[in-house]
Parts: sequence; C-alpha cells; structure tokens
Amino acid sequence: MFLIALRNNSTANADILFALNSVINLLDDFIVIPAAIGSVVTATLLCWQKTTGSSNSTG
Repeated sequence: MFLIALRNNSTANADILFALNSVINLLDDFIVIPAAIGSVVTATLLCWQKTTGSSNSTG
C-alpha cells in the first residue's frame, strides 16, 4: 500500500487519486485487517495452550 501511494505521489488527476484511494482501501479491508485479526487469534491460542515456567515443573 505504501509503494502504491509513494509511486503516484505527484498525480494531480482526481480520477487517478480516487482509484488509488479505492485500491488502498480494498487492500486494507480484505488483507491487512483480516491478517491482523488472524495474528491476534493465533497468538492468543498459542499463549493459552503453552505452559512454561517453573510453576509447572514436577521435579
């Protein structure tokens, strides 16, 4: 997304700017946000299942 915005930073045409904004919003809505939610869910599951430390030692 940053590269798309950086590549076209000197565009003055309103239609092109609107199209770029739409593409960035689509990428954000369908890739970035679900990936962040997946990371939180995965981290939560891993932390919940993992038991380490001296309090669990049997010896």
